[in-house]
Amino acid sequence: MRKRVIDFTLTLCLMIVLTTNVFVVNVSAAMGDYGGNITGATWYWPIHGYSSTSSAYSKITSSYGYRGGSIQSYHKGVDIGENRSTAVYATRGGTVYLVDNSTDGSEGRSVIINHNDGYYSAYYHLSSISVSSGQSVNNNTQIGAVGGSGYNSESYYANHLHFAIHYGSSWSYTCSVNPCPSGYTRVGDSFQESAGGYPIGSASISYSVSNVVVPAIPQITSTSANSKSSVTIKWSSSSGADSYNVYRRLPGESWSGRSPIANTSSTSYTDNNLSYGQKYYYRVTAVNSAGESEQSDSADIYTLPTEPSKITFSSISKSNITLSWSSVSSATKYYIYRRLPGESWAGRSPIASSTSTSYKDSGLTAGTKYYYRVTAENDSGEGEQSESFEVYTAPTEPNKPTASSIKSNGLTLSWNSVTGATKYNVYRRLPGESWSGMKPIKTVTSTSYTDSGLSAGQKYYYRVSAANTSAESEQSETLDVYTQPTTPTVKTNGNNSIKLNWAKISGPDTYEYVIYRKTESGSFSKISTLTTLEYADTGLQAGITYIYRIFAYDKSLGTKIATYPDVNIVPTATYTVTFNANGGSTPTASKSVAYNSTYETLPIPTRAEYAFKGWFTSANGGTQITSSTKVTLTSNQTLYAQWEYISPHTQTQVVKSGNTYNISVEQTNLETAKIIVAGYKENKIFDMEILNNDNLQTIFTGDFDTFKVMAWESFSNLKPLCNAEIIPQNKWIIE
Repeated sequence: MRKRVIDFTLTLCLMIVLTTNVFVVNVSAAMGDYGGNITGATWYWPIHGYSSTSSAYSKITSSYGYRGGSIQSYHKGVDIGENRSTAVYATRGGTVYLVDNSTDGSEGRSVIINHNDGYYSAYYHLSSISVSSGQSVNNNTQIGAVGGSGYNSESYYANHLHFAIHYGSSWSYTCSVNPCPSGYTRVGDSFQESAGGYPIGSASISYSVSNVVVPAIPQITSTSANSKSSVTIKWSSSSGADSYNVYRRLPGESWSGRSPIANTSSTSYTDNNLSYGQKYYYRVTAVNSAGESEQSDSADIYTLPTEPSKITFSSISKSNITLSWSSVSSATKYYIYRRLPGESWAGRSPIASSTSTSYKDSGLTAGTKYYYRVTAENDSGEGEQSESFEVYTAPTEPNKPTASSIKSNGLTLSWNSVTGATKYNVYRRLPGESWSGMKPIKTVTSTSYTDSGLSAGQKYYYRVSAANTSAESEQSETLDVYTQPTTPTVKTNGNNSIKLNWAKISGPDTYEYVIYRKTESGSFSKISTLTTLEYADTGLQAGITYIYRIFAYDKSLGTKIATYPDVNIVPTATYTVTFNANGGSTPTASKSVAYNSTYETLPIPTRAEYAFKGWFTSANGGTQITSSTKVTLTSNQTLYAQWEYISPHTQTQVVKSGNTYNISVEQTNLETAKIIVAGYKENKIFDMEILNNDNLQTIFTGDFDTFKVMAWESFSNLKPLCNAEIIPQNKWIIE
């Protein structure tokens, strides 16, 4: 079975006491390498004499111990540069422990010899092998030839021999020893041996054994993340170490050729200015004057993740908020924190955790403001809290709105105030339309809204929602309402009758119309229910003001859906007025008059020897009717002309001369009448004269203040034919 040079942690201390043939190797706590030079028994250089193809001496091309530069590893032997196929001999007597004739792995063809005193010698990268496992050899036994084998190739390496000496209880538990004499350990050192091999421990080559050994490999004991940009690494103390080198790499990078990021005498190191939430790998080596140990096992750690950003919400209701945030590198979990206004973040525990970048917070109060913060967690712990994000739950929806001040072109909506709402959205639709995708017609901050520019008698549907800065509530229950229809038309329809007409409201033809009526001083009472758009009301009283109100009813629901504007009317009647000339004649026998109007133009009758006094409701007495008299009839009417007898004279002259009065009646139209002239003093008759128709003059003597001239039908019948003519003093002629 093939063996490799392997590092192991030892729990024992190996003590080798240096005498004439023995030197001391001290290994404690961890596997190490002695680092000193061999002495004691005679050891022979594995390359004898000159190179077979060159006059150059055998040269060390890679020394024992820590190798810097691009290699960055601990070399547990030396590389001896030589031509291919140059013979390689056993360094001293022993038994072949292992023969590996394959070219795979880093050693290529190799031979290991057990020198049966705790020492083993190893020969790598051979081009051929001349011994077999278990074979006894001495320093003149050729075991193989120089080559460059390794990694499944005969010439992976440049031609050289890797020569190593180890000491231990078995090959699997050994530590390496520097196989070079003192003074011949540097790259480029060379020396010549005799044909039989030059004894390495010969007294002719002076050297001394170093008392300082390379420190044991330290091991990282703990890692901790301090913040999103800082971590601390701690490791075990390594005996003999003067300082420690710290190495770091990122995932996907190689340790090969990597330089340390720090050197410290402490057994801990804090690495700052790192990337947030980044995974880092660390190794540590121990360093003293003898060199640097091999690197420790790798330890990986994340810096704490950065705080999440871009917190927002994807959905909100009156009891739920769904938060979302940006993904954080290396985060495996997120914690959600919440508080109310006035509360503190200090000491607050998360309300939930999530492995995704969203969280639905439920059981919240409607219309309430909440503050949220989110943290990210990775394998190293929880990061800092994000900036606060404030959001409101949606308010509760308002109650079903109510309508008032309903007119033909508008109405006013009202609703209750909602806690947490800063505004309200008003929605409206017509029959047949859908609420889906409907945008608000108005956004207001009060709890009422007057909608204008509507159509008369049209049905509208309304909903209201409450909103705040974060969300809108669900919509309220639907209010359906009709605008007021157009004003009905009303007109008289014959005597004591009217006719109503009104416009149909939107909706099915099955709507009923209920008509109410009242007088100015009365109360409304229902007079008819019908489905047509016309109604005639009869049997009314002319001249009385009647008020009509029409309601539209949905018979299927049994509810009133619209109210028409009230209309007023005074019924009228037309009557025939007949004119009775009462002894005279009239140009118009009759005319029509309307109730509550005036009689307007009335005819003027004539009658010989009589003056027309006017039209009266009876032949004698009664009430006089003029053109401006208001008609208050309830049936046809007859008016009578009344007359006044005309005086038989047209003018009487009184001439006074002293106390003599010469009275002359110049003309009379009453040939058969008896003319009487009376003289008055203080409304008393003091004298009277009867004149003949052929002599209409008389003389009065005395003191009078008034004269009256009267026409009588006869002396036996003292019926005046006309009013007396009165001639007061201001009408006398004074001589």
